[in-house]
Amino acid sequence: MTLFDRFDNLALWGEKKFGRLGWTAILSFILLVLACIYVRPGTNYIGHGVNFEELSRHPFGPYDITTVGYRIMTPLIAFLLGLRGKPFIILNLVFAAINIGLIYYWFRSRLDRPGDALLAALTITFSCVILVTIFYAGFCDALTYLSIFLLWWFRSRPVYFYPIFMIGVLNHESVLFLIPGFIFFKLVESDKRWKTLLELVIGFGLVLSFYGWFRGWIDSRVRIELGYKYYLKPLLDDPLVWVKRAFTHWPIGWFSVFKLLWIFPMAAAVSLWQRGDRNTVIGMLLFFGGAAAQLIIAYDTTRMLTLSYLVMIIALEHLLRTNAFEFRRWAPWIFLFNLLIPQLYTAAQIIEIMKSTPMNLLQMILHGTPWWP
Repeated sequence: MTLFDRFDNLALWGEKKFGRLGWTAILSFILLVLACIYVRPGTNYIGHGVNFEELSRHPFGPYDITTVGYRIMTPLIAFLLGLRGKPFIILNLVFAAINIGLIYYWFRSRLDRPGDALLAALTITFSCVILVTIFYAGFCDALTYLSIFLLWWFRSRPVYFYPIFMIGVLNHESVLFLIPGFIFFKLVESDKRWKTLLELVIGFGLVLSFYGWFRGWIDSRVRIELGYKYYLKPLLDDPLVWVKRAFTHWPIGWFSVFKLLWIFPMAAAVSLWQRGDRNTVIGMLLFFGGAAAQLIIAYDTTRMLTLSYLVMIIALEHLLRTNAFEFRRWAPWIFLFNLLIPQLYTAAQIIEIMKSTPMNLLQMILHGTPWWP
């Protein structure tokens, strides 16, 4: 029995005992808990997390200045649910768990072997898509990544796609960098390209118009520190000002997102190219390139490049559907070995190793250090 067969058996056992939906919910919770052991959960807000916490108490003010006032969606949901202030952390973890569950369910409904869905869920769980949300309390990336996956899921259904896109943009404007990739896939997958082109113009036009109005409305109420001027004005003096602050650490930031598991998209790209599916490879490059383009105006390398994680979703679907290069034979072993590599995070010139929960507890006991260093 191969390791992948064991993945199949575990998933089948869970679905038989709890039903597919029940097992999906239980599995997402279990994987989130395991991820919270793999890296210690943050309990205090740092950086922009402090501002997001304040927004969860007062989404639209009153305040004189804030850094993240345009990124309102997660704090607003927390406010409406009563998770204001410190409990705001819980909502980010809930969004992370939902993302894990939906990824499992999506792969399970599209591919034959239940182990395929389990491997996909494991791959995303133990990557920066989930781990950054756990380690850095208060950052609202979880809903951004959830919305990105839902955009991929519903890319052919405009009635869902554009509202989800609006939610994503209101959570973090970085989603705008993925527009070229989505436009490309929607056009190449369409049988009626002129109709799709019209849909794109109207759909994105409405979303961007509303978002522009929203930013103007917020600007009329409060001064936002992280506006266009913050990112773009320094470029007038030095077009490479942001690049210079981080470019030496770009390779580390790229590696930190999936570590050794980047071999999956690489293998998928080779297989797709050999099979003549150049469009999918180009689309993957557009998603990665869009995420990487943020580094022209930002230096949080790990977080910026994590935005490209649809590349992994596309790669896994192809490799698991075709079993190219006997993927199922070696992929689980690569995943397990990848867990032995410490999880890194980099922004500008800073490199941080995310401590595991057992290691953090041991440090607390031996040295009396606080939960948050």
